[in-house]
This record gives sequence, C-alpha cells and structure tokens, in this order.
Amino acid sequence: MNNINFTGIIFIDCWETINSIASPKNMKSENIIIKRFHNKIYNYVNKLSFTHTVYTGSFLNLSNKLLTLATHKLFIDDIKILKTMIKYHKLEDTNWLVCGAAWQLCLHKNSIGFIQLTKLPINIFSTPDIVDTEYFDVNEVTNDDFINDTIVSWEEYPNNIYRLKI
Repeated sequence: MNNINFTGIIFIDCWETINSIASPKNMKSENIIIKRFHNKIYNYVNKLSFTHTVYTGSFLNLSNKLLTLATHKLFIDDIKILKTMIKYHKLEDTNWLVCGAAWQLCLHKNSIGFIQLTKLPINIFSTPDIVDTEYFDVNEVTNDDFINDTIVSWEEYPNNIYRLKI
C-alpha cells in the first residue's frame, strides 16, 4: 500500500449514522452509504500498523467499527489537547493519517482539521481513498481536490498519498 509508517490516525466526523443532514425520506439510503464509506476507511487503515487514534467530531454517534482500531484512543475537539498529547508522548516528527468527512468543511475547518493540524510538529498525510465530500454522495474527493486545494497545500507521494505542507 505505502511505505510510510504511521504513528496514528485522526478520524474526523466518522459518524455511524446521520440524523440531521438527510431528509427522513433519504435517511436510510444515506446511512447505507455512510456505512459503506466507513467499511472503506476500516479496510484501508486496518492494513496499517499504528498505535494512536484521535476521534473528533460528534462523539455520540461514532462508527463502532472504527472505534476498534488502535490501542491508544483520544476523543477531543481541541487542538491544544492534541498538541499536549504529542509533546507528552514525544511524538514530534511522527506521521499521522487523516480520514473522514467532509472535504471542504470539517476536514479543513474543524477545530482539528487540516488548517489547525499545520500548527502541530507532526507530519500529516491523507488520501482520496479515505476522505469524502459533505454528503457522502457520488462526488468523491479525487487527486485533483488535493492538487488544487485552495485552503492548504499538499505534496504528492507515491501510491495516492498526500502530505500536508506546513
């Protein structure tokens, strides 16, 4: 898959189901799509070796499947807590993979989104394979979204991986 060793995975808004985005008429189909997306994330990250996971977003409805990953779990919505954890565990200059939704919203602008992550002394990576758009629809995030990102800059790595430039 890749030759990058990841210390941790950051899950942004990986809910098990949604209650507010979809109308009741579409809720069942939306939740099926979300479960499919979480299976895709799980299958991707389950092949990696890492010890830390950070979950951010709605904690009340996190994907149970994704909660089974890693031994050290941190549930936070504050970049200062993550920065303290990195310093305490001496994790500076380690590699972290970010996955979840939604590309232009939470992944970028969340309190622990790409913008805030540029302030930490860690290397942030992501891939279109494990991020999605706002509504988990057919408009998937692509390599072009990383290459043409107008909010943060990315460096392309082999095997469809991108590193967040600081």
